[in-house]
Amino acid sequence: MKRLILIIGLLFWLPPSFALDCFAPSPSKQEGDNTFIPITSSKLSVAEQKKVKLLFDNLVGNWRGKAEEFECFGTKNSPRAVKSSYNVDFRVSEFSQGDLEINSTLDDQFKGRLTQEYIKLHSSKRYLRIETNNKAGDVEISMLSSTTVQFFQKVRNKGLVKETVRRFEIHGSHLTVDYEFYTQNVLARKITYRLKK
Repeated sequence: MKRLILIIGLLFWLPPSFALDCFAPSPSKQEGDNTFIPITSSKLSVAEQKKVKLLFDNLVGNWRGKAEEFECFGTKNSPRAVKSSYNVDFRVSEFSQGDLEINSTLDDQFKGRLTQEYIKLHSSKRYLRIETNNKAGDVEISMLSSTTVQFFQKVRNKGLVKETVRRFEIHGSHLTVDYEFYTQNVLARKITYRLKK
């Protein structure tokens, strides 16, 4: 019984040796930026548009799999990661030419928690954008191929800097999605989806 309690406890609390990613520096911080510098969005070239179109075409469909998430607590010297695991339904559809909507259902059966997530990806105006198809949705692309896209957003609100990095990578019928959330230039939360069509 004690062993079972210990195993269950480890699902919710990971000691520092398992929390090495917690409070890792954001991409901006790694580049040595100590001041807030807005992202640089740029219009997609013809070649980039073709890569985005192929990637978006391959994203469309119904995906299922697992997701692993951790949230960071404590301090940089004494990090504590709270972990969650989900069964995932990840549905991607094209609602207009060059624009996708992603509906995902995350089922944490252990905690009895069901979470719905909904985002939009846009490319119809020759900019890659998330949520809104205007400057408010602008992102900076850090990696782009016909199978992979990685981009980030950065905002400052009342002195609080938040940075989000998203990555979609397709290999045949397999899809890996990573979301990383940074607050004040350190990693606060991360979730990774491993899915199959």
